[in-house]
Amino acid sequence: MEKKRFYRILLITIGLIVIIKSLFNINIISFHDLFFFFFALFIASIMNYFTLFVKDIRFDFTETITIFIFLTSGIYNAILFETLYSITTFIINTFYYKKADNNLDKLLVNTSMFAIIVFLSGKISNLLSSFANLPYLEDIVLSAALFELLFLTFNILLLYIEIILDGKRLSIFKAFDLEILLTDYIIAVTLSISLCLISFSSGKLGTVLIFVILVILSYTFYLFKRLEFKNAIIKKLLIISEDLIKYGDLKTKCDYFLINLKEIIPYDIAAIYFFDYKNDDFAIPISFYLPIELPLNELDLNIKNGNTIKRILDKKIYISKNTKRDKNISIVGELQNWCESAVFVPIVVEDEVKGLIFLAGRISMSNLLLQDIEDPLNILSKQMALAISNYRYFLDIKKEAEIDPLTGLYNRKVLDKEIDNLIKQNVNFSIVIFDLDDFKKVNDTYGHLAGDQVLKEFANVIKKVIRKTDIACRFGGEEILIILKGLSKEQAYIIAERIREKFEESNIIINGNSINVTVSGGIASYPEDANNIKELLNKADAALYIEGKSKGKNKIAIC
Repeated sequence: MEKKRFYRILLITIGLIVIIKSLFNINIISFHDLFFFFFALFIASIMNYFTLFVKDIRFDFTETITIFIFLTSGIYNAILFETLYSITTFIINTFYYKKADNNLDKLLVNTSMFAIIVFLSGKISNLLSSFANLPYLEDIVLSAALFELLFLTFNILLLYIEIILDGKRLSIFKAFDLEILLTDYIIAVTLSISLCLISFSSGKLGTVLIFVILVILSYTFYLFKRLEFKNAIIKKLLIISEDLIKYGDLKTKCDYFLINLKEIIPYDIAAIYFFDYKNDDFAIPISFYLPIELPLNELDLNIKNGNTIKRILDKKIYISKNTKRDKNISIVGELQNWCESAVFVPIVVEDEVKGLIFLAGRISMSNLLLQDIEDPLNILSKQMALAISNYRYFLDIKKEAEIDPLTGLYNRKVLDKEIDNLIKQNVNFSIVIFDLDDFKKVNDTYGHLAGDQVLKEFANVIKKVIRKTDIACRFGGEEILIILKGLSKEQAYIIAERIREKFEESNIIINGNSINVTVSGGIASYPEDANNIKELLNKADAALYIEGKSKGKNKIAIC
């Protein structure tokens, strides 16, 4: 980070020197020149509205005007134009689009960077074209071609340095879309040469008309790319629909849903929640995509309190382009460092909100949200609602034969079948075996009916904490086992520890007396700890008794 800071300070310092130098060398000698300069700036600001983003690269036609000003008025006018355009764009993006990544540091870096790029591109292209000593028309063509080539080259180079300083190791060919850059180059050079020829033959009025035509061309190209983007989304929606039909398990459906969705929306964080608003206090995501340095509990969704759940219960898609300034939502902890912008898509089943698709990210995500994505998100929400409805119907059919009558959890038969299926499919998962501490003492003191009541209370705590796709089974006696699909031991520990804490806090009334019962647990993971059911159960059981029970009880132990 120190290297990046030094690089940015150096960039700003050099850039400011170039800008100050351009102010003393500006070539505006009449009111008409001044009017024309600001009219060009106005046109560029309008064209900013039609900006397209390819990855993190901004793509528009404003470079055409920069080249034109360079060819007709010189380097320093072009530098001043880029400087004022950067400031204008910053103001529009901050106050109109409310982009989260806009700040004074970014303004200084961008303004300085483009000032340096224009200065170097102009000086080098002037030097090279002077050696050629060509006639006027050929000189204009050569200067425009050289300037834009250098402009794009320096732009890519400085942005690539930022990528490297961020710790990313990307090939320069993977970091930038060369096809779109080539298109940008050809259009910018061709149009800037045309503007020059019209300006010299028809004067400023002809150029003004061409500027208007340029706006129309920019808008046409913008619409074309939008249609292309929507076409790509439709194709991806078809793939998502196929996967929702193809895969039977809801957890697997959600996993593939997020994988395919990333090709439409370049999120940094994603999560799918299913919850019961009337009974749940909070929700843990069924499926999620999370940077490795963030723990799972950063994605906890408070169901009962907070602004976020209010937005979700409106049953409308909510898009926040600046999460730090948005008072309608609440993103806290380390998560807020990854969420410059966010999308909340409620999943509505039978007119009730039963879940949420949450997407968040940084620059690429913010750029995409400038486009109209609500229609595709509405379609995805309805598809996921259908998947939930089908899953609930499937569970209702299975319930009678596979549910333990006392606890309302699944029985041992389901446990064996689920673990066997997951191992055959080579799906990563963790198990937690819970055992009530001193349960025999409860039975001996209060009777077996009291013991049954304690078991029911513990089962209710588990149901409230685990995800809707996790499998909780009565393992035997006072032991309960939970299968946590797609979670590592560390992530499983967060959920197991929460169950332990919630049960310890619960108030159990037996014959008018309030009693406190605790629970211990052992965790093991497939395939990290074992390759078969028997070995996996033994590892979790060993963690429970050797590290949990024998070391004080009321504890969760990891294998």
